Amino acid sequence: MIATLGVTVKTMFLENPWPLVAAMCVCGFAFLVMGGRQGNKRYLSTGITAFVLSIIVILLSIFITTDRETVLADTEKLVAATSPLEMNKVDAYIEPFAVLYGPGGGAWLDYAQIQKILPSVVGRHGIKEQTIRQLNARVLNETRIESWFGLSTKIGEGFPVRTDWRLVWDKRPDGTWRVIEIEWTKFQGKTPTEGLWNQ
Repeated sequence: MIATLGVTVKTMFLENPWPLVAAMCVCGFAFLVMGGRQGNKRYLSTGITAFVLSIIVILLSIFITTDRETVLADTEKLVAATSPLEMNKVDAYIEPFAVLYGPGGGAWLDYAQIQKILPSVVGRHGIKEQTIRQLNARVLNETRIESWFGLSTKIGEGFPVRTDWRLVWDKRPDGTWRVIEIEWTKFQGKTPTEGLWNQ
């Protein structure tokens, strides 16, 4: 409950401050109008304070990046490193002990196997471009965040192939985030099967 409240407060103040800022500005304007009409200095002071606080909230949202925002940005960078494939950049975001899981929770590949298979899969299928069509993330606890995203992958001259993925990110002691779990959840809207990458 406390963790959920903390995430909500961070989102309200840092990731999406605009509803709060709008509310404070409306209240501030109302107090200024009432203070001006009634000559009430307390109302005027309250109105000015509301506007000052709204500016502070905006500045905080600009200069402070939350862990969730970091993971969302890192997810985009990781996907960008796969097309064109740059394994050294991919490796920078994934722990060596990371595992690829199927939608049922069964382990399919460890990361050493992924490193061997991925270049050949990209080359064999002629993957030209990958576009993120949806992206979101959820804070699990202070050191774990999961992101999930949908990809549209252009293969050769054919139609884009749609896949969906879930990543679990772990926070290192130095503050950086690395993927420890990869889950392939959908392939063209259906449940993927193990070994599909060999086809």
